[in-house]
Parts: sequence; structure tokens; C-alpha cells
Amino acid sequence: MQKVTMIIRLILVCSLSTGLVLMGCGEDNGAENSTTENGDGDGDGGDGDGGDGDGGDGDGGDGDGGDPDGDGDGDGPETCTEEYEYSGGSITSDQQLIAACSPYEIESDIRVNEDATLTIDAGVTLQFRQDVDMRIGQNSEGRLIAVGTDTAPIIMESFLGEHAEAGSWAGIAFRDGTLPGTEMEHVIIRDGGGDANRHSGCVTATELVAGRLSIDNVEFENCEIAGIDIGRNLGSFSNNTFRDMTVGIAAHTRALGTIDGGQTFENVDRNRFYGETVNEDVVIQEQSIPWQGSSDIRVGGDESPVLTMEAGVHIQFDDGQGMRVGHNNPGQLIIAGESGNEVLIEGRIEESASWSGIAFRPETLNGSSIDHAVIRNGGQDENRHEGCVTVVSDRDDRVSITNTEFEGCDRAAVYSNSWFQSFENNTFTDGTVGIDVHAGVVGSISANQTYHNVDRNQTHGQDIDRDSTWPAADIPWRITTQIYVRGDSDPVLTIGEGVELQFDGGTGMRVGHNERGGLQATGTLFTSSEPNPLPGSWPGIVFRADTLNDSFLDGVEISYAGESSSRYDGGVTVTGDAGPRVEIVDSTFHENDQVDIAFSCSAPPTMSGNERSDGSDIETTNCS
Repeated sequence: MQKVTMIIRLILVCSLSTGLVLMGCGEDNGAENSTTENGDGDGDGGDGDGGDGDGGDGDGGDGDGGDPDGDGDGDGPETCTEEYEYSGGSITSDQQLIAACSPYEIESDIRVNEDATLTIDAGVTLQFRQDVDMRIGQNSEGRLIAVGTDTAPIIMESFLGEHAEAGSWAGIAFRDGTLPGTEMEHVIIRDGGGDANRHSGCVTATELVAGRLSIDNVEFENCEIAGIDIGRNLGSFSNNTFRDMTVGIAAHTRALGTIDGGQTFENVDRNRFYGETVNEDVVIQEQSIPWQGSSDIRVGGDESPVLTMEAGVHIQFDDGQGMRVGHNNPGQLIIAGESGNEVLIEGRIEESASWSGIAFRPETLNGSSIDHAVIRNGGQDENRHEGCVTVVSDRDDRVSITNTEFEGCDRAAVYSNSWFQSFENNTFTDGTVGIDVHAGVVGSISANQTYHNVDRNQTHGQDIDRDSTWPAADIPWRITTQIYVRGDSDPVLTIGEGVELQFDGGTGMRVGHNERGGLQATGTLFTSSEPNPLPGSWPGIVFRADTLNDSFLDGVEISYAGESSSRYDGGVTVTGDAGPRVEIVDSTFHENDQVDIAFSCSAPPTMSGNERSDGSDIETTNCS
């Protein structure tokens, strides 16, 4: 059929051409009307008079012999012969598809194996029958070289032409035996990906292809499932275009680093990643459409991998999915957004707790950071996550969170029991709890956070064992467990103006309990967390025997304290000989049970200017 078509074309050209060109259509015109003997495409062969070559120069001069195989180098065959006709099947020795035989109707599956190379020249069109596919390196090694040009791209499409739908043919699969040097460039692939049992899109590249395949300047159109599915890093993947499909790129998380940021998407909803483990360094670059996270991302491995997200990356996690860094193996996460081009991580469903969140686990590496990001609607899985971001580690200074917006997080925006390397300039919007941290972590949080429609921050855990300054906030801090200020390093807790601490029932603050520690509070409100508190709703503050010198309460307010217990005898209790090391001045007491200040009569604290909220004298231990 192809030979007949070629003969008809030649007859039409000869019948419609000028007399000069007609000489080139005869049987003995003295020139081949194509490439030269040396393949340089200049039409130099023959000694004809005037008509030699394709538009010759009169006496055998350099005619413009053209490029018969369409690849731009003039080295291919000039006509379609039986050697170059092909309709599919096994390729076990090197084979070339040429423009002169195009279009090729591919009626059976193409298999390139046994170290063979299939070369497809520029300008070639392959038209695949229903469910027919191409596989490279399926059972043994094979290579594909499909390199078109801007003006003569290679086209791979359905035989149905303009009547084709997505999935009209199965697609192209690069299997484990794909040889190095396999490449596709300036290729248009359309309407493929119809066989989900064998293919995951117009092009499928399995995990073991790693580094042996390059795909550049390729156009994917109207593909079923995805434009391309990538199982591992490719040799190159740049400047490709995806058009008219639901998923452009599907990739294993380990392959995300191979995807250049210069891809183009037209009428494509999203990209998608799958597979959990990132065990080698990966950099995710910005694309113009979001990534759908259909599985967890776990960053960790023997090589201490680093996952980096560059500015503008947008990830939408499916229900129940999220990220874990340093879980069982060392790993690092760097989210590096920019002002005005933040990294956006959210759930695909726009509601609180629609995805798990980001968890930094015990093997998280130093230098992990989140900067200029927007993180919203996380915190779904309370077995692994306590909020949009969870830091659980017995090693401090591993994580920085800066210039980041948290929105609509479940339970908490940030939960941590580990000292932050840096925590500043963050914004918390639409949630019950902004920051939920171990009491010993508060000193690593700066005061310059912003809160919108957030009820409170809160603490858990007990010891503050290093010098710490409690950060002021526009919202109160809820204290959910007993706080001890003590440690080998003689820690001092400093609490300044604008801090409101609300204590749950049974929780108070103990200073210098069995180990040395100090408290210096100025202008702080200490009160109950109960909506309608009563006197004695929480125990109060107690200075124990190991309280450090220069501990003081200056201009503070203590309300609803004095819950009766063996260690608390009032709103403030100073035990034993700690009194000379404590000063309580210019402070206000309101609705405390027992007494406002209890102390040992043999060693009272320094007290002056204190009063009750109604202006009356405070009540203290009676030493008369």
C-alpha cells in the first residue's frame, strides 16, 4: 500500500510540475534527485544539462538535493524500499524508520531487544492500531533513538487520526533493559496510554531505566492516565509540553529530582507522585501546576538523603498522606520558598485535617528547615502527627521554621519536644492551637509570631533546664502539665510583659525543685485555664529550696491559684530557706485560695507594693 501511495504521489508531482522539473521525472535524467553519493545532501552527482539535481544549476552544478530522510543531515536513503517498510513486530538488529516511508501503520506491538537500536528519523509519523504499543528493553537490552527537529518532529499517534481519543493506543514503555543513549527529542506523542496493565501513560519508564533515557522538547497530548510515568531519575527531562489531560507527569518520589522546572502545561489539572522512600538527594523544582501526593513521602536512608523543595513548589496530599523525615534512617528536608513565591503544601480537600502533615522524626539531620512556606489543613493522623508540623526528637537544634504561614491546622499548627534552631516570623491563622511545645522548648521561639483567629498556644512536658525567655504573644499560653525550672546548668526562666499563662487544674510552676533554677517574671499574668474559674482552680507558683538568687515576681498578676496540696499553700508559696533569694513586688493578686503569699516565717521573701485586685491588702502567712 505504501509503495502504491508513493507512485501516485510521483505521478501527481510530475504532471503538475514545470517542464524543467519534468526532466527530473524521466527514467534516465542523469541525476538521482536526492542526496549525493557522499551523503552531503548537495545534489552534486550527475552530468546532466541544466536539469541535474533538484533544481540544478544548468551544468551539473550544486543542486539543492534536500534531505530525503528528513533528519536534516542528508545521509538517509532517498526512497522507500522494502528494507525500510515496517508495520511492527520484534526488532533484534539495528533498524531505521525513514521519512520517505512515512506514515508507518503499526499493526502489531514493537519490541526492541537483543542489543538492537531502533532509529526513527525526523519527520516520521507512526500511527498505532488499537492497543498496540512499543516496548524498549522488555526481555533483553535495546535502544530507541527518536530525534526530530523543530520543523520536522517525529509524530507517534493513533491510526484514528482526528477521531482518536485518549488511550486509543497503548503507549511506549522503556523497560529494565533500556540501553544508555536512549533518547527522544522533538517528538509529538498523542492519544496513547490506554493499557493500564502494561502502561501508566503515553510513556512509561520503569525504575531500573535510571539515567539511561533522555526526554527533551517532547509534546504529550491527550494521554490516558498520564503523559509520562517516571520510576527513577532520567538522564535528562527538560522543555517538554503537556496538553489536554488530567495528569501530566506521574513520578516516583525518587524521580522528582530529574524533572526540570521548564515544563509547559496547557489544560492539565496536576502532576502526581507516588512511592514513599526518598533515599537519595532530590530537588523538586517549581512547575505551573500542583503535585498530587498519592502516598507518603519518607526521607531517610544510609546515604543521609536531602529532599529540597524550591520556591513555587505546590503539593496537594491525598487524604491521610503526608511527610516523614528521619524516620528510622537519617534524612533532611529543606523547604526553600521565597517572599511572594512560597512553597505551598496542603490537602487536596480544602478542610482541616485533610492530610497528615510533616513530621520530623528522631533521625532528622541538622539543617532541616522550612522557610517561606504556606502549610494548611494538615494534622490528620494523631498516631503519627500532632499538627501540620510535628517535631519529635531527643536531639535539639535540628529544625528551623521561619517566615511560614500555617492555616486551618488540626490540633496544632506546630508541635515540638525539641529545641528549634530558629523559629521566627511565622503566621498562624484559623485554628485552635498555634504552637504546642515542650515547656523546655519555649526559649527557642521568638516573640515575633502573628496570630489570626487562633485561640491559644500551649505547652506539654515538664523541665525547663536551660536559660529561656518565654515569648510574648497576642494569645495566651495554656499550661497542660506541671512546669519545673531546674537543671545542671542553673537555668533561669525569664517571662516578660505581654505573656499570659493559663494553667490547667493540677498544674503549676515549681522553681528550684531538687535541682537549682530561677524565675524572673515582669508584667506576666498567671491564671487558670478554666472558662469560669474559682479560687484554687490551679496550684500556683512555688519557690523550692534550690531556687537561685535574684528570683523575682515584679508587677505580675496571679489569679485563681492556691489549689490545696502538700506543696502549695497559696497563690505563691516560698518554702524553707528560699525566702531571701526571692522578691515579690508591685504585684496583684485576685481570687486565690488559702493565702496570696505563703512562706516560712523564719525566712520570708522580700515583699513590697503588692495588693489585691480590689485594692485591699494581700493575705500572707500569719507569723504573729
